[in-house]
Amino acid sequence: MWRYRWNGFSFSILMAYYGGHMMRALAHNETFSSTWSTAIASYFLNAWTPEHPTDIPGIGRYASTATGSETTYSNNAIHHADFLKIRNIVLGYDFPQEWFRGTGINRLSLRFQIDNPKYLWVANDVHVDPETLGLRNPSSYIFGLNISF
Repeated sequence: MWRYRWNGFSFSILMAYYGGHMMRALAHNETFSSTWSTAIASYFLNAWTPEHPTDIPGIGRYASTATGSETTYSNNAIHHADFLKIRNIVLGYDFPQEWFRGTGINRLSLRFQIDNPKYLWVANDVHVDPETLGLRNPSSYIFGLNISF
């Protein structure tokens, strides 16, 4: 956590970094029937054929005829899982005590906090958040007023 204070204003940021591990995500799916009536994934541009053997499943006449798990557990579904995230950002202001002297208030402060903004950086080329595998936790915005008597 990094915190900075100046003239009653405060700013803090909490960041998290995880590195050195891998994840399995976005496996290339197989096709089992004609795909001429539906959109297909762009990775099929590099699909397997006898003339062009690749690790991308075949399509059309080279498509599978049975469900299998080969693509799910193949190496093309392995990606780096390093990432850097901001967990929260807090902006605040502590009002000068002389503004409310004699009112019975000892301290008055305002806070604005953002929890769970989008990740800053991920090492994988598929832009999947390794912590949530793409299902991003929603951001929350919190406004607070603290009055101490």
